[in-house]
Amino acid sequence: MKKVLVIAHDAGCGEILAAYVATHRAENDFYVYGAGPAARVFKREGIPFRPAPRTKEHMKALMHKNADAALVLVGTGWMTSIERDALAAAKRHGLATAVYLESWAEYRERFGYPKPGWQKNLPDEIWLGDRAALALAKKQFSGRTKLRLVPNEYFKTVVRRYRLARLKAKQDSILFLSNKDGTTKQVFSGLLECLACTEKPPRVRIRFHPADNRSRFDALIKKYKGSVHVEKSTEKDIVRDLVRTKSVIGTETTAMAVSALLGIRTVSILSAGKKSSLPFASIERRRDIRGVLSLLRF
Repeated sequence: MKKVLVIAHDAGCGEILAAYVATHRAENDFYVYGAGPAARVFKREGIPFRPAPRTKEHMKALMHKNADAALVLVGTGWMTSIERDALAAAKRHGLATAVYLESWAEYRERFGYPKPGWQKNLPDEIWLGDRAALALAKKQFSGRTKLRLVPNEYFKTVVRRYRLARLKAKQDSILFLSNKDGTTKQVFSGLLECLACTEKPPRVRIRFHPADNRSRFDALIKKYKGSVHVEKSTEKDIVRDLVRTKSVIGTETTAMAVSALLGIRTVSILSAGKKSSLPFASIERRRDIRGVLSLLRF
């Protein structure tokens, strides 16, 4: 068995790396280090882990201690520098490195582009979970590093759990996927305004992005309290929200890939000038919230 260090902070990669570890634990000796949302994912999925080093010096010490590792596998994160520091420390110690890219956007930017010399930040390998992501990576990196198609085990796990849980759940709501972008509040306001004009509006459940402010919609919820029932999800696992919904709506977020994959009606409201990066033709793309109710199931 080869020794593999796994280090993650952000939720997206935390989900994928947790599923990868769970699937391949019989073949590898995994040493998992988590922080932030990824740590919560590891805990939920029963993946043994240690707290990830928070400083560059501690990260260097971790790599020195694990100089016999066959691979250092990390995600990419924007909330902290943990994953970036792990990759840099591993490269300095001459360890083999791989980065799993969990979405379909801003690939080169995760490694410092367009700053001069950004290519030096690339790992030995970049892993992609599907052919659409692999095709995008080939255009962006053009032979600068090795690209590997490594199936997204998280998607497989989600499909299996969803099919089992859906049989026992009542689909009684619209799921609003909140994002950290500036247009989400406007979209949510428009959704409530439209629903308030219907005879029997469905309940709306908000699933917040890990970096989102859970109180930023409070004024809107209060405004429409007598017309539309709104609740904030506290579920750690997105499957628990998806099994209770007939439709998903919001500004584009990677979580929409999951709902589209499961065959749930998914509507993405794109701001002016923004292009969709999600490779799912089943996602309905609109520029305006008006007229969207006809696309939703409730």
